[in-house]
Amino acid sequence: MANTEKNKPETRPDEFSRSVDKYLLGIYIALLVFSIIESYGASSFEVKADNIFGPLIRHLVTLGIGVLTTVIVSRINYRHIPVLTPLFVFLSAIIVIVVFCFGEVSNDAVRSVSVLGFQLQSSEFVKLSAVLVIALVASKSQDKERKLSKKGVIIISVVVAIFGGALITQGLTNTALLMGISIAMMFLGGIRWKHLGAVGGVYIVLTVIMFGVHSMLKSDDSESSPEQEQVVAVAGTSVPGDIAANVQGTGEKKTVFRRSSTWTKRIEQWKNDTIPMYEQKVTDENRQVFFARMAQGTGNIFGHGPGNSSVTSQLPLANIDYIFSVVVSDLGFAGGFALLLCYLSLLFRAGRIASKCRRAYPAMLIIGMSVFIVFSAMFHMAINTGLFPVSGQPLPLISKGGTSILITSLAFGIMFSVSRTAAMSSKKEENIAEKEMLPDDLQAENPGMLK
Repeated sequence: MANTEKNKPETRPDEFSRSVDKYLLGIYIALLVFSIIESYGASSFEVKADNIFGPLIRHLVTLGIGVLTTVIVSRINYRHIPVLTPLFVFLSAIIVIVVFCFGEVSNDAVRSVSVLGFQLQSSEFVKLSAVLVIALVASKSQDKERKLSKKGVIIISVVVAIFGGALITQGLTNTALLMGISIAMMFLGGIRWKHLGAVGGVYIVLTVIMFGVHSMLKSDDSESSPEQEQVVAVAGTSVPGDIAANVQGTGEKKTVFRRSSTWTKRIEQWKNDTIPMYEQKVTDENRQVFFARMAQGTGNIFGHGPGNSSVTSQLPLANIDYIFSVVVSDLGFAGGFALLLCYLSLLFRAGRIASKCRRAYPAMLIIGMSVFIVFSAMFHMAINTGLFPVSGQPLPLISKGGTSILITSLAFGIMFSVSRTAAMSSKKEENIAEKEMLPDDLQAENPGMLK
């Protein structure tokens, strides 16, 4: 017996792992099923007579790439992510610069660039980069009281300001979303109330400054000539564009957008939306909102069934920015509520896993990824239902779009990795193995760990 114990091979720290959390996996599969069903129901604008299943097949290929990405990332021990984070941030910065200089017009803004036929949206890369950096900083900034230090709060605020600045040209929603994600992560990372209030104050000041600059740009926009007004065609339907100026470059016309006029129109329309939608006349300015609300209103309890809604074919961006309206139209209130529960369950389950993590870093990682996904979903749903002003925000893993699906798949892969390789508070041998594999600056205990 003694010889058996003596000859038993030791488990190396880098071999320490478990199976992926089955509840997280179930939620992931449920979202994939929703995505496939609703891709079929929302593809009316792209369907061609000679290939009616083309849009669905393309979406399945994108999902397949996403699933492969999730599997690969889930097999990487989370201890390698701090090393990969600077590389991902650098890649995101390159994509932001490329999109800014050579980006293509999408939904009345320069949002993406085409690389080998694949559309890369810089905003999704920037948001995930910010979450990775915040998780790293928060875990390295734990003081003796297991609270987020003042220095850590300052660094995170600066990070949000920089990343938010990179997002501001692509919409207020992305910047507001990033601020919300950072506050949630700092709160869960053990920030003191006085520091949280200070961060909120800084964000308010930054918002005021942003709107001040916005007001100045608005006055410049008002002096633009009528020849500068244009309408951008999106998905075969005319929707309002921004004031643009044609800049002569290499012989081709490029469009430079001033987003302030669009922000003003959308916010004012949202604030002054007192006339019932069914009493309004359909125009280029309210077309998306009109048919989105109509799609939701006709869904009833159980909907028309995937692909059977007559409203979906009239809804611009049905498979991207308004996919939740299609869900409610196809599957009714029951389907929309079930999808909402999937996202909320993801947040609760990630929180449960985080509460068991011994170290702060894996806890911040899994919480950050879940907050990123769920907040994005909540913003999308709020926009679709009229709680927020109109803005382009994809529904994670459901909306069509290669970048959104890829980034969401990365986030799920990281959560799976944490669920496999992070030490849980009840297992002493895992705690020892984890301590051996982590650098000294990531040894901080999880402030939210259950006793």
